[in-house]
Amino acid sequence: MNNVTLAQLKKDIRFQSDEENSEFIADDDLVRIINLSAAELWDKLVSAYDEDYYQKTASISVVANKDAYALPADFFKLVGVDVNLNPSGTEKYSLQKYNWNDRNRHHTSISSVVNGGIFAYRLISNNIKLIPMPTSAKTIQLSYIPTSKKLTLDIDFIDGINGWEEYIIYDCSIRIMTKSESDPGPLMVKLREINERIDSMKHNRDADSTETVSYSSGISQGHDWVGN
Repeated sequence: MNNVTLAQLKKDIRFQSDEENSEFIADDDLVRIINLSAAELWDKLVSAYDEDYYQKTASISVVANKDAYALPADFFKLVGVDVNLNPSGTEKYSLQKYNWNDRNRHHTSISSVVNGGIFAYRLISNNIKLIPMPTSAKTIQLSYIPTSKKLTLDIDFIDGINGWEEYIIYDCSIRIMTKSESDPGPLMVKLREINERIDSMKHNRDADSTETVSYSSGISQGHDWVGN
């Protein structure tokens, strides 16, 4: 982990853009473009979808006769959905996404397999929707990638991973120099270099192993789901 504070980012950006002793760009504007650039870096790392740079979990309490539940406020991309098969949560089942054409199929022909509790899900707007309609209380757990962290205070920080915060520093410096009608050419070369470095290194985070074919439970997606 390589934590870099907002204060350090601002200092490095002002240095690279020759704005250390200038009031050309206000602090509020600088923070805004830092967050824009940080979001771009976040997207670059998230695009390496099998590397799990950023992931968190959230539990949702399912109740009877309600099939749609709000996603977390910081939700960006879904990694997976599990349902607890017992109150302690020691037994879980990975849910499958249902095809839109199957939204009205509520088959429960294999409900005896796990004594109920298995659904299929789909993300609709800012909700996760389950089918079939729940008839009892359950807990599902979302594993997801959140939106990029917003930096507001000087002590707020991001994880630069391995010096990759340079993407933000050079990108913001170029924006500032372009606005001030200065020549950002040398910094554009630096940004291209760090961009290529990140793109080449963001994959194979787990150098010991690669993804394998997933185990299939035998429950066919789009056909039968264990009921509730």
